[in-house]
Amino acid sequence: MKDGDTSALLLDVRPEIPEKIIERWQNVANIAAKLIGVPSGLIMRVHTDTIEVFVGNHSDASPYHAGEREKLNSGLYCETVIKERDKLLVPNALADPDWDKNPDIKLGMISYLGFPVYWPDDVAFGTICVLDNKENAYNTLHIELLETLQQALESDLQQLYRLAQLEKAIDQINALHEILPICSVCKKVKNDKNYWEQVEDYLLKNKGLRFTHSLCSDCSIKYIEEIKQDLKRS
Repeated sequence: MKDGDTSALLLDVRPEIPEKIIERWQNVANIAAKLIGVPSGLIMRVHTDTIEVFVGNHSDASPYHAGEREKLNSGLYCETVIKERDKLLVPNALADPDWDKNPDIKLGMISYLGFPVYWPDDVAFGTICVLDNKENAYNTLHIELLETLQQALESDLQQLYRLAQLEKAIDQINALHEILPICSVCKKVKNDKNYWEQVEDYLLKNKGLRFTHSLCSDCSIKYIEEIKQDLKRS
């Protein structure tokens, strides 16, 4: 594992991944492992301190299971992929001094091919990768296939992100729509047609609210004092 810090690229708060997309990604992991001919096809998701097997292919030969997490900065293949923002190909970790101590060797996974997966705002989601329990240099077709699947995942993330942005914008517009200009002197409000009207009339027409008029305690005291003063003057 090369030195570096993943903290600047860790996942921030992002839209939830809906079940229909998780199901599609499950097919992606299954297809990647099957077509490349390896035990494990994974979609990994990075968190603040850990990295998670978000989706793993369905195979008894794979030692990975969805939901499993490993601490970051532990020498995992995927950390380098995320930090260097590029694919990583390790044909045989046992023969590579940069990788002969990585944790996946304990699971028998000695070869790796992975690509980074990013949200459209350039924050890391994680990786898509395949692992093999034997030496594997992965041919050009395998690399192109995994890169195509990476692009499909990022397309899904882009749609989710844009939808979340749109929903947020709509919420903001709706909130602004509820802010009424009100006269600081007479307390009339400005309606959608730019006319000033009594707040009671506006709320009756737009919200269906009716009013009964009374006096609050402060105004009652003030009103009574005014009456007393008028009586004295008379």
